Formats: sequence, C-alpha cells, structure tokens
Amino acid sequence: MGEAPAVGSEAPDRVSFARQLAAYFRSLWRGEFPLARAFWTDMVIIGTVVNLIGSAAAMLLFVSGAPIALGVFVHFAPVPYNVLIFLAVWQAAAREVSAWSFIAQAAGLIWLIAVIVV
Repeated sequence: MGEAPAVGSEAPDRVSFARQLAAYFRSLWRGEFPLARAFWTDMVIIGTVVNLIGSAAAMLLFVSGAPIALGVFVHFAPVPYNVLIFLAVWQAAAREVSAWSFIAQAAGLIWLIAVIVV
C-alpha cells in the first residue's frame, strides 16, 4: 500500500517561495541587481505589465459600478512597487557609473511619473 502524503507537505515549497520573494524585494531595495536587469526586466517589462493589469482592473471596476474608492485603490495599488523599482534602477545606475547610467535614471523618473499619472 502506498503511503499518504504528509500533511502540510506543500508548506516547505510555500516557505521557499516566500523566502525567494523576500530576497528579491530585498535585492531591489538595496540596488543589488545589474542596471540592465533592473531597468529593462524589472521596470520596463514587469513594472509596466503590473501597471497595465492594475489599470485594466480599475477600469473594469469603474464600468461595473463598483465603488469609486475601490477603483481608485486598485489603480494606485502598484505605486509602492513602482517606487521600489525606480529606487532599484536609481541605485544600480549610481553604482554602475557610465553614460547609460544618467539615461537610465532620467528614463526611470519619466517612467515613474507616467505610470502614476496614467
């Protein structure tokens, strides 16, 4: 007879994922990622997708008749993540000084303003 899986056997996977996620955010906060990765992957791709999803969800809430406060909350929910990504890019650019560094910082600031306003 086969043995039943242990109760809570999924817990180590969840804990591992939570630790990896915490380590990812810590690395962003400290600006430990290379500038190219922080800018292109984390800010331009992931950050933009997160903001598009948040804006689309907010629009759906607005047109469905949900409370306006809920739609506004959903729309602005990604702002802390946006600030974190912007700071990661800024710190990585300060660490990797080159002509590209200034461009990345300026583009990061423009991106942050754009995703908050739009």
